[in-house]
Amino acid sequence: MMGHWKIASGKIVGRYHMKREIPCQDSTYCISENGITVATLADGAGSCARSHEGAAIATKRCAQVLTERFTDFIEMTEQEIVEVMLDEIVTAIRNYDPATISLKPFSSTLLFVAVDGEYFLAGHLGDGVIGCQEEENHRVLSFPENGEFTNATFFTTSVDAHHHFRIYREKINQKRGFILMSDGSAESLFHRQEKTIADGAKKMMGWLAQYPAEVVEEAIQRNLENVIRDRTYDDCAIALLQLSLEEDVGIEGR
Repeated sequence: MMGHWKIASGKIVGRYHMKREIPCQDSTYCISENGITVATLADGAGSCARSHEGAAIATKRCAQVLTERFTDFIEMTEQEIVEVMLDEIVTAIRNYDPATISLKPFSSTLLFVAVDGEYFLAGHLGDGVIGCQEEENHRVLSFPENGEFTNATFFTTSVDAHHHFRIYREKINQKRGFILMSDGSAESLFHRQEKTIADGAKKMMGWLAQYPAEVVEEAIQRNLENVIRDRTYDDCAIALLQLSLEEDVGIEGR
């Protein structure tokens, strides 16, 4: 199907961090470049002092690599994709702060979806949720993965990250949209018991097909501020990637 893939995202500091004046540790980055449209999201580890920086580094570098090497990734094995992505993120962290000794302070999860019109490529490390829309049906593409305890998960800096980094790669076929959410947003947009996408997420997944990305980002932010944040103490982030039949301009990384 002919059309244009559009992207939008938003994030907000959670109530717990607001009270303690801690920066939002969730990050998103969306970009459309070289015929590739990408949405990325990361949730910084709450116990790590610089995880908000790590999340920002991971989302931006992941998106850049996907626009640069998407065609290569379609031909690679899943393990090769994982190794490239983790190496790129670690290198980006070290370039960001050459004096750093330990990577742990920069720990974050990572979720991404990239499309080129024929294929989609998605990746997921840690908690959070990736949902997708196929025609009028919505389902979870990738579920959260936690460690031994429910509040523990896996990060880009974990020694065993490559064992837990999941890759999804298929032809787009009937897929019309994707939603990425951090675990804070998932409290409102994902039914944990039923393991299904909530109605609110389904509605959001249709917004970009009807409205400009700038309008959708304003709506995402209002929902984060007025609804989603009130249902959790955690930081919250959402990223959308949707097929639209209307023409739209390319969007710079943000």
